[in-house]
Amino acid sequence: MVIHMEEEWRAYLLQRAESSVYQGEYFWHSLSCEEKLCAEAVLGLLEDIRGGEAERAELAWIGFWYLLYRGFQEIYNFFKGASHTSFQRMCALAKTKQREQLSGLGYLCIEFLFAEELEVEIEKNGTYSLLYTCMKNCEELWRSRKGR
Repeated sequence: MVIHMEEEWRAYLLQRAESSVYQGEYFWHSLSCEEKLCAEAVLGLLEDIRGGEAERAELAWIGFWYLLYRGFQEIYNFFKGASHTSFQRMCALAKTKQREQLSGLGYLCIEFLFAEELEVEIEKNGTYSLLYTCMKNCEELWRSRKGR
C-alpha cells in the first residue's frame, strides 16, 4: 500500500523519516529495499503523530491505522469480536509469522496493539519464551551496535 500511495505524500513521509532520531540504527540495514521504504513511510507517519501540527497529526494517525488494518487483517480478524485470548495463543500466532530475525516480536507488538484497540482481555498464561528470546536478541544486537 505504501508503494502505491500518492508520490508527493510518500516523499513527504520519507523526508520526515530521514530527520527522525531513529535513523542510523541497525534495524534499517536489516531491511530489503521495499521493506525499508515501507518502514520509513510508517516512521514518517509516527513522526507526524508525535510532533506535527494538530491537523497533520490527525491525518497521520488515520493513515497509520489504515496501514495497520490493511496490512495485518489476519491479526485484526483474530481479535475482532473476541472478548479474551491467552498470551500463549498470541505467541503461537506470532511464531508462525517469524520469517526474519525480529518479525515475531513485531507481530506480537501488533497483536498487543489490536487487542488494546478492540478491548480484548489477554490472559497471562503459558511461557514467555518467544517474547523473552526476541527481547534478548534485540538487547544483544543493540549493545553490540551501540559502541560503533
